[in-house]
Amino acid sequence: MISVPSIKPHIENVQNTDATTFGYIDDEDGDPVTGVFPTFSPPTDWTQGSICTDCAFHPDSTKAFNGTWSDTTHYISDPARTVQFNFTGTSLDVFCILPNPSDPDLTSVYNLTFNLDGQPLQQTFTHRTDLSNNFVYNASVLSLEGLTSTSHVFTMLAASTDVNSSLLFDYARYSNIVDPSTSLSSTAPVQTQSGSTAIVPTTRTSSLPIIIGVTNSATVNAHSTRRN
Repeated sequence: MISVPSIKPHIENVQNTDATTFGYIDDEDGDPVTGVFPTFSPPTDWTQGSICTDCAFHPDSTKAFNGTWSDTTHYISDPARTVQFNFTGTSLDVFCILPNPSDPDLTSVYNLTFNLDGQPLQQTFTHRTDLSNNFVYNASVLSLEGLTSTSHVFTMLAASTDVNSSLLFDYARYSNIVDPSTSLSSTAPVQTQSGSTAIVPTTRTSSLPIIIGVTNSATVNAHSTRRN
């Protein structure tokens, strides 16, 4: 088993007066500081992957952020599968789990597009299995910087009309620059590599490393079940 160290908080000084703070939006638990939860659409076409028994892919929950991820499959004739949430910050990183089944017939392609504040972004994300039978955890599918420090609406879409695709959304991380004298009392849970959750100040700059794990694939062609 791969051991991952826990994240240690620290403050990044900006012009000696400001600090960068990070917040996290988990697929299942949302943002413990702001109370924001991601919205999944259509809701019946998503499932909580950590408890799904008939999904094609079964990542190691101890390597997922807070032990959960949300799972869907999009077929070219389907409505778009979307994840949407609000955040206030100057940067955003979105993380997923990438399957790499040795069976190329399993639907494991990623083909993602993104919207911010109702406008499509130029950035896209694609991924195809390398047949290694490994999962890639904490995989960044989008990174944005230089945003205005205001409330934003982010949407991630699996909506290709050319290829069937998968999406295993794990969590998002956003940052803001604030006066450290007003930020040090803020705390948020942070996932450690051992699968435990630690409460640490949000004023930190550390990020979770990409982790490789063995894929556990079922012999089926679709891996989505329905979220009740």
